Amino acid sequence: MPLSAAERCRRYRENLRQSNPEKYDLMKKKNAERTKAKKRKIANMSEDEKLAMRKKWRDAKRNKKDEKVEKLVVPNNDNRQRRKYRSKLLRENRILKEKNKNLCVTNGSLKKTILRYRKKINTLTNQLNQLKTENTVEPTKSPTTPLKKYIEEEIPDISVESKQKIRKKLLETRVLQESLKETYNDSKSNEEKNVLKKLLVSESVKKYNMQFKIRKYLGLKRGIRHYYSIKQKKIRTAKELTKFFERDDISRMTAGKKECVTRQKIKKQKRFLLNTLSNLYKIYRSEGGILSFASFKRYRPFYVVSPHVSNRNTCACIKHANLAFKAQTLKKLGLISSADPNDLISKIVCDIKSKSCMYSECTVCYGKKLSFAFATDTQEVSWLEWTTKNYEYGKSNARKTTKKTVKEEKIGTLNTLADMIQKDLVKFKYHHFNIYHQHKQYKEAIENIKCNEIIIHCDFSENYSCKMAKEVQSMCTLQAQGNKLLCILELRM
Repeated sequence: MPLSAAERCRRYRENLRQSNPEKYDLMKKKNAERTKAKKRKIANMSEDEKLAMRKKWRDAKRNKKDEKVEKLVVPNNDNRQRRKYRSKLLRENRILKEKNKNLCVTNGSLKKTILRYRKKINTLTNQLNQLKTENTVEPTKSPTTPLKKYIEEEIPDISVESKQKIRKKLLETRVLQESLKETYNDSKSNEEKNVLKKLLVSESVKKYNMQFKIRKYLGLKRGIRHYYSIKQKKIRTAKELTKFFERDDISRMTAGKKECVTRQKIKKQKRFLLNTLSNLYKIYRSEGGILSFASFKRYRPFYVVSPHVSNRNTCACIKHANLAFKAQTLKKLGLISSADPNDLISKIVCDIKSKSCMYSECTVCYGKKLSFAFATDTQEVSWLEWTTKNYEYGKSNARKTTKKTVKEEKIGTLNTLADMIQKDLVKFKYHHFNIYHQHKQYKEAIENIKCNEIIIHCDFSENYSCKMAKEVQSMCTLQAQGNKLLCILELRM
């Protein structure tokens, strides 16, 4: 039978003591020093640590006295009996752990039951005391009695008629105060109480700073919380971010009939984000947004989602894609910090929203270029690029030519790639500003539409293959296709 790790260590120490006693003594000495260094004297401990250590010693001594485990005496060479005894101890330990776990669960449930009954006892005690106080009949006092006493003590030198007028006004105030308090205490629903709480936020109460006294009349312990204003602020924030995420330069709408999502019985057409949330948050902050990134993600509409592989963008712009491929290559080499074309443009112009800067008419940023710090400009690099090529097909005697757009791997020097990016950025500035200006004008046209005007926006959606219920085999290669166009009608109601 194979030996356990402890048995192998014991055999090693026995052999070491017999073959090399000096090394064995040195090893024992090192172990003793290591143990001594780890141990802390009780004099060097804090008061809490001293109490814990002394409790540990007492528990260990008590356990040693109460320990009545039968020790199985077996010869040193009988490994089977030793393993059998060990498995028996492990089995008993597992059973004890399971019992301890069950007892802990039972103890927790009993504690909760005790707490529940204590609360019930307190509730019944309060109800009993309330019934006792209601049954005790107190002598009725006239509300005018304390008012007469107050007038006689504070303003005794006035005429009788004046005293009666003052007493009448004070009585009206006293009755109104008691009536408000009784009405508030007798209100059963929160809606009825909120009607009375609105007295605290009225203009007259605020003008004369009477919030504290009105609150005291109603019997409120603290001021009211303005949940309404907080809720309105959240609704306003959600509406602003919904407008931002529904912009055509931020997300694109899907055209499929089944590409919709429903939440809380609200059905919406899906929209896919055109960029990552971190980049969209930068655009939001650059336009004057004040929310944090966490709130920006939390208030995103549920139907605006990130696209997956199955929802890939098949209408990508070739200018954006080719410039992004080249920028990614330079970023991998560590020559630029960002591969986003928008970030690259912002480094060579004063303002990406200014026509003079984007059309190279600005005197400040005209001719400005990106700076690359590379050691050798003759280094060979590769990048991807979308290109349109001529493609021939058909038989040898009747060859036809068409054009296909494919993604190819280009190879060139680092200097060539840098020059290509500089030239592409100049053309890309016009393209970027035209997109921005079109979205801006489209948004303004929708927001400022008049009552006698409508806006019709038509765009390609998807193709559908026209099939028959029953057709021959050769028909599958000659199927006609129908184009589906998506039209949006904007009007002011």
